[in-house]
Amino acid sequence: MAETTNFNGLVGHTSAGVPGAPGPLQPETPNMKIVERFTRTAPDTIEFRMTVTDPTVLATGSYTVAYPTYLDNKYEMYEYACHEGNTAVRNYIETSRFERAHPKQKK
Repeated sequence: MAETTNFNGLVGHTSAGVPGAPGPLQPETPNMKIVERFTRTAPDTIEFRMTVTDPTVLATGSYTVAYPTYLDNKYEMYEYACHEGNTAVRNYIETSRFERAHPKQKK
């Protein structure tokens, strides 16, 4: 089990594409708590279950999403930052350089 607290309420979080979530974006407050559970349900299956609680902004007070994860020994996982197919870091750098070269005009 993993429990996450101490949110600052300054940013929201996304649950776009997560079955059962009210998504795609929810605000958060310092009252938010996330509890994640990982339960082995078969030799090759783990059920992931996450409950998000924030009675300040969620109409029902909380919601829970759950889905199975399956072992696939043929799946290759690459280290995120160095994988040659990872274009996210390059895109962040290019966007930052463009924004610095083309500052927004103040109105």
